[in-house]
Amino acid sequence: MSIHLCIDVDLTIIDEKGNLKPGVQEFLEDMSHEQDRVLTLWSAAGKEYAHSVAKRLKLVPYFQSFASKPDIYVDDASACLERAIAVRVHEGISWLSVANLVRRGTETLDRMEAWYGKLPEFIRRIGDECDPVLARATTLVWANRNRFVHWPKVNELMWKGCRRKNEHSNPRCYTYPPDLVARLRERGIDKPDCRSNGPAIMAFLCAGGSRPQRRDLNWGWTIHHIYDGRFPAPRCGSSLHATRKGDHFTNSAGLVAVHPIADGLAGECAYFAWLLRFESFLRFGYDPDGVFSGAS
Repeated sequence: MSIHLCIDVDLTIIDEKGNLKPGVQEFLEDMSHEQDRVLTLWSAAGKEYAHSVAKRLKLVPYFQSFASKPDIYVDDASACLERAIAVRVHEGISWLSVANLVRRGTETLDRMEAWYGKLPEFIRRIGDECDPVLARATTLVWANRNRFVHWPKVNELMWKGCRRKNEHSNPRCYTYPPDLVARLRERGIDKPDCRSNGPAIMAFLCAGGSRPQRRDLNWGWTIHHIYDGRFPAPRCGSSLHATRKGDHFTNSAGLVAVHPIADGLAGECAYFAWLLRFESFLRFGYDPDGVFSGAS
């Protein structure tokens, strides 16, 4: 995959006096030896200005093109394929650090392209039709999904036949079978959660899932059912509501721990919800709505 690396001029490669910043020459030399790397020098002052600076500083051979920095761009790319990564050059940062950030960004883009290359067409269309702000938020969160979504390690149904009880005021909605209590203890869970969503939380933890704590709060990330009855696939009248089905309420393949930002997207954005569902299919083969086996 070709990586198009666009670099600004003023106060990025040159200082306020027009002098080349320390380390820039070495950075450009390093980047020029990277495979499939296309370098563009751009400036809000225009293409000609960018080229003149490069010519004055004898940097022209490092760049394949020169351009004005865009204010607005029009593109035919699907929203789900937007993939721009910004590396900010601030006072005190070394160009060695910039090079490391660029390489990390390249690895992220490679992972995203490989993942999105498998994405079914109907999810791409959902992304195209999504609110543009939510689509961009989804792309950003998904590119860093390991920081926002935690998955269980294995796919297992913890408590067959158990369905969610909506007794939110009752702290003890469930009585766990003795054999399940023993199994939970074997996995380091001494006190089963008997609240309304407790069995789902237990199923996630029992399957090796990690549930981080909320910042400055005494509870953890939300344990979310990725099939919650919302956002049916196109041409499907409904979608599984896992909490109402005894074969799915405590099925770990349908559970994730989500950061509050991801939790909001999962509840409001069909695009994000279907990315979660497709990831579960890739990890565990979990496809209760039966939409992925024939998806293209």
